[in-house]
Amino acid sequence: MSQATSKDALVSLFEGHQTFAISSHLRPDGDAIGSMLGLGLILEGLGKTVRYLHQDGVPENLAFLEKESVNPIGRAGELDDCEAEVFVALDTANRERLGEDVLALIPKDAVQVTIDHHITNECYGDHVWVDAESPATAQMVWELAKSAGWELPASARVALYVGASTDTGSFQYANTTARTHEMVADLLKAGLDVAEVNRMTYQNFPCRRVELLRLLLETLERSEDGRLAWWSLTMAMKQEVGYRPGDSEGLVDVMRGIDEVVACVFFEEISDGTIRVSTRSKTTEVNVSELCGLFGGGGHILAAGARLDGPIEEAREKVVTALKEAASR
Repeated sequence: MSQATSKDALVSLFEGHQTFAISSHLRPDGDAIGSMLGLGLILEGLGKTVRYLHQDGVPENLAFLEKESVNPIGRAGELDDCEAEVFVALDTANRERLGEDVLALIPKDAVQVTIDHHITNECYGDHVWVDAESPATAQMVWELAKSAGWELPASARVALYVGASTDTGSFQYANTTARTHEMVADLLKAGLDVAEVNRMTYQNFPCRRVELLRLLLETLERSEDGRLAWWSLTMAMKQEVGYRPGDSEGLVDVMRGIDEVVACVFFEEISDGTIRVSTRSKTTEVNVSELCGLFGGGGHILAAGARLDGPIEEAREKVVTALKEAASR
């Protein structure tokens, strides 16, 4: 049975076990990989044995984060087994988003822990720590380490910074708190090279990403009043540019950056025929978490996502219609 867990209880749990398996959600972003590696590298520094499992593996744009780990993040489908006393799911609102291959590897007798900042978290696992006020799971991991007095290795500092930075839009979003800046100040005092980490995170894209941006600018759609925007990334477009996972990360912010736009949607056609929907809003008056909830998804008030069945034209019509209704209230 799941139970809400305090930081102190998690500290005792982690210090009392030796072997860990850590995972996060499908299609990982900076916070997913950053919080995984941040926690794992801290535990490794404590002498623990850590296995990193993921359904999709690390996207190319975040590969620089795992160079310091003793054990790289493995694709769960390529692993035969996983021995661990404790399994930790990070930044993942429900078990299904961990992926079938990861779920199949979780040891039956492992203590299962959930650490997340999504308000829509379903509170799965034996011990659950959800802080919907935190802007990033990476910040929660930092809070845990500071509470315990654990040392943060240099590589963990980089991972946690990237997790917090990417989930706050480089500290531009409304979810950024004073505590977030205190975290960054702490990491800087400890020696974080923020210029180099930002360069690797935001100035290290392959040329095909620029080609994706070109396609976005050429095919971007907007509502008649200009307050809503949406863009569709099709399989044909992916093939045209040689798309790889992670290439489109952050492109939704190009639409949100338009002064008149209050909410926007990014539609991505996946190889299995489903449509990944990523939404952003500039105002709480357009709650995109509620919008995505209509289609089985969720997230935060200003940033949320969902998966719909294809074709992409039908998915787009459903979501845009619902978005227009939400924006007209």
